[in-house]
Amino acid sequence: MTKGSYERTPPWQLWEREWKRKSREPGSRHKGQVIPLDGLLGEWGRGTKVRAALREAELFNRWADIIGEKLAQQAIPERLDRGKLVIQVEDSSWRHQLLYMRRELIGKINQALGSGVVKEIVFTA
Repeated sequence: MTKGSYERTPPWQLWEREWKRKSREPGSRHKGQVIPLDGLLGEWGRGTKVRAALREAELFNRWADIIGEKLAQQAIPERLDRGKLVIQVEDSSWRHQLLYMRRELIGKINQALGSGVVKEIVFTA
């Protein structure tokens, strides 16, 4: 074999070798593995901001089912931020009544969506 006449490794073999090496390195959990989509989305959904947005969306979508149709017509959720639920109430008499029902509402919401989703409720006019 003369200098310069050696056989080169095809690029695809180099890539495959590198890919296999990286998939064994610490911190590369998914390289070289087939991950079901629901598992991947589950991992993505564990992020704090994503989880909070999903809980808020679920709360707004299920609002009438959770607290009841009659209350849902009078009390409209505005936002959920770090366990604090802001609810808009037009009528002051309904606001007064809902103040007394605050603990019951927190219990219903947390039972439906998971413990600790709502820690406090604030009513606005």
